[in-house]
Amino acid sequence: MIVDEVEFSYCEGWDADLRDAAGPLSTERARRLDEAGSQYAVLLRVAGRPAAIAEIAWSAGYCSVWSVDGQGRRDSQAVWLLLEDDRLFLRRERSWRYDVPERPEFHGEAARRELTVDPDGRTLSVEEPRGDAGGSTHAADRIPADARWRRVPAFGDWAVLAETLGRRDGWEVAPRVVLRDVSPAEDGGLPGGPLPWRPPRPLRPEGVDRMFRHGARYRLRTAEEEGEAREVAIEVEEAGTVRLPSGRVVAADPSSMEFGEKPLTTAVAPGAYPLLLARVRFADEPGHARVAAARLVIADRSAATWELGVRDGEDPRLLDDGEFYGFGVDAGLGCFVDATAAEALGGLVWEDWDDWTGGPEQRPAELTDPATGANLLAFGTGWGDGSYPVWVGRDRDGAVVGLVADLLVLHSAEPLG
Repeated sequence: MIVDEVEFSYCEGWDADLRDAAGPLSTERARRLDEAGSQYAVLLRVAGRPAAIAEIAWSAGYCSVWSVDGQGRRDSQAVWLLLEDDRLFLRRERSWRYDVPERPEFHGEAARRELTVDPDGRTLSVEEPRGDAGGSTHAADRIPADARWRRVPAFGDWAVLAETLGRRDGWEVAPRVVLRDVSPAEDGGLPGGPLPWRPPRPLRPEGVDRMFRHGARYRLRTAEEEGEAREVAIEVEEAGTVRLPSGRVVAADPSSMEFGEKPLTTAVAPGAYPLLLARVRFADEPGHARVAAARLVIADRSAATWELGVRDGEDPRLLDDGEFYGFGVDAGLGCFVDATAAEALGGLVWEDWDDWTGGPEQRPAELTDPATGANLLAFGTGWGDGSYPVWVGRDRDGAVVGLVADLLVLHSAEPLG
């Protein structure tokens, strides 16, 4: 099929039930949203039927282009990220294969493929030929990434979107394809409630200061148990002082430091800083407590903002929904330590491992590097092994006031009172 004419119109997004546009928008309304960086969508039609829909939110640096099959189901997605002022990078490609015509989109039994590419060309591909039924293949590789960059289209210049239609089997987009704006003159509003889509939302810091409020109560479901939520209360403990002779901070599992750990890109002034631990104690089981977070107090001031701590080579703009960069834990322990002493202290840990084991109630174990005077205080990590983010707190002037290792015990908990 030669595609020589494409109709486009603006809307709030895609209605999976109607298999058509949700909340039609006028061209002028869409233009204002584009200029403000707010989210909107562009629907492309070929021969009267939906063929692709683009979701755009420039303030989030995000543009996603979905293809729509003959049954009105989205069957592939290309995610473009605004990583430079005028250029988009093709970060992720996903596809679903529906073997049964009546099967709804994104059905659990649909075969899935995903390719994720870093700007330096590193790739990760995942194939799940049986969908949720199990079985997957993961492969890492490196490819030339130059061809994955594309200019940012000006508003209304949707030829770049029409090019995506040429990926469909049997379709060929004409070199001089005609694009016609068929948007309504007036907006067709949506009922109240959330919009049909939103840009990806990486893991965010939530209630960080409250986690260190002694006596604060929460309702949570544990990672070990199912059923009704349980009430817990915060206990704040002064664990000691962490000495940082260089101010370059490593957050890590003490047992892995001898293999090399990168420091956070956020450095602090050299000095000694108090370490606070926030434990949750269960109201119905007072003997059960877990470390929920560890806070390195850089300044005795409140944080105006919290942001994700990163290391060299980590770009938060590349994160997908719920993702974060964090430090890995394999021994149920975490710590903050100066980068100049991390490797040496990592070796000392193994000399007397028994001193570093114990349950979540253990007292922080201290170890000092004789060469630099730097030390670490090891603390239990929530439910144990995993990966945990570090939040960087800043005051209104942008100065760092604290670093918090969030052990994700309270991430989805409900604050009480």
